[in-house]
Amino acid sequence: MSWMPLQFTLADPDNGIIYVFYDDNQAVYGRISGLPEGMIDYQLIENIRNTQSIYRFIERYYQGPSSPEPAGPAGRDVLRLPYGDQNLKLRQIGSMLHGLIYEEKIPIKDICILVGCSLEQSEVYNAGRIGAYQLTNELSDSEQSVFITTVQDFKGLERSVVIVTELEGIGDELAQAVYYVAFSRAKHHLIVVAEDVSKFDFRV
Repeated sequence: MSWMPLQFTLADPDNGIIYVFYDDNQAVYGRISGLPEGMIDYQLIENIRNTQSIYRFIERYYQGPSSPEPAGPAGRDVLRLPYGDQNLKLRQIGSMLHGLIYEEKIPIKDICILVGCSLEQSEVYNAGRIGAYQLTNELSDSEQSVFITTVQDFKGLERSVVIVTELEGIGDELAQAVYYVAFSRAKHHLIVVAEDVSKFDFRV
């Protein structure tokens, strides 16, 4: 990557300051490389996105010299739901959506579904709708459709409630980064719907 075009956007290209924020743990497309020479490295020491419950859940996927401290509220427990086939998977997600939207009165725009495969391969996305809820991969503030996308495409974004599913086909070489990105997108409530929840079944 060439940093020179960015440097020349500065009012003073020779003496201006560039801040680069990055997280190697989110390298779902490969490790970052080629940072400009002479940059001073500072580690951010607080996590201000996730509740403490969510952060303790994702902490095991963090790789670094020291783990940031969660500064958010305690929050609710991470929910893990198993499924044995496609129909049960859709029923589990549909039941959660109904509870979140109609019982807890959480706006649809604050909820998203993330899948660990491409949308073309996703049984959830290709269902088109789950119960009363239409699915869309168009990022908007719609109150009519539930947003669904891939973990990779949602990197850098966040929602109050995140449902993560279809994690079974992820290779070992990407598992750490994909799990870390997927689970850390949730600010207040994380729901993991997996064929084998035992791999995510630990106390937080």
